[in-house]
Amino acid sequence: MAAWGTGSFENDEAVDWAAELEEASDFSLIEEAFVAAEEGEGFIDADTGCVAIAAAEVVASSLGNPGDHEGEAAESLESFVEQIGQPASDTIRETALRVLDLVMGEGSELSEIWEVGAGWRASIRDLQSRLQN
Repeated sequence: MAAWGTGSFENDEAVDWAAELEEASDFSLIEEAFVAAEEGEGFIDADTGCVAIAAAEVVASSLGNPGDHEGEAAESLESFVEQIGQPASDTIRETALRVLDLVMGEGSELSEIWEVGAGWRASIRDLQSRLQN
């Protein structure tokens, strides 16, 4: 995982995944990211966690609560939300919240990597808040 910050799209995995949004026509790509994180058998590697966080950002944006993102990933996210033209379902929103709890938990490589960094946890908590509104 190459990261240059604690934000949801400040790592290579999330940026690469966001580029795939341009070809998506529904929420299946987002759901796949959540399934991969939930099927981690008690451990979520950093790459899977980064993609799951990015997918949760898409859900929050579709609900009208976007984060403060810049660059190509932000453009892909905005384009996807416009193209879909509908908010994520309550089921997808609830799954996003559950997956974020897993990514912040003990069985997450990202949680281990960012253990000493309060900024990463703050950005996830902000995302969780935007998903709950």
